[in-house]
Amino acid sequence: MNEKNIGLVSDFLGGIGAPLDEASDSDATRFVWRAVPGSAVHKLVKGFQFGPNEHLTPIQGSSSLFLDYFGDRIERDLGEWDVALPYLSNISDAPAPIAALGRTI
Repeated sequence: MNEKNIGLVSDFLGGIGAPLDEASDSDATRFVWRAVPGSAVHKLVKGFQFGPNEHLTPIQGSSSLFLDYFGDRIERDLGEWDVALPYLSNISDAPAPIAALGRTI
């Protein structure tokens, strides 16, 4: 389950372009993207696998109340998202999705 989720995140990050440059922020502890299409975020969350007791698990078929709500509002209210990927500045062995950003953290 975790490997599939890591692959989804890696694909998502590869598809949304480069994060904003926060190099001037010496306390930066995150990568940030602005105006990410809601459809990309929806696809990421829909593809995630969760444990059986999580609130985002499918309740009927392959959907959940959250995904139904999200999907119904992509065009009106949830069309663009700001996405942040936090990290600890002292991590030396970054996981694959972060390493894919081409940054040393």
